[in-house]
Amino acid sequence: MWGFGLEFWENGSLAPEWNDNATTSEGVQENNPLGYVLFHNYMAPVVSKPKIHILRFMFQDNDGGVSGYVSD
Repeated sequence: MWGFGLEFWENGSLAPEWNDNATTSEGVQENNPLGYVLFHNYMAPVVSKPKIHILRFMFQDNDGGVSGYVSD
């Protein structure tokens, strides 16, 4: 839903395992309308879009970056 595929997927695609017709929010809305509604009704109110620079930092160096997660 957030369009991070081009940034983080090899060659911008998950094919052949997944279809590329839903790599954008618009594509999800068109090709999976129920998933689109579920995301906006249940996920979007509680999960915010991560900042791409934070994701790059976390997953740098072949996933050797720092997540910043601290357990209780």
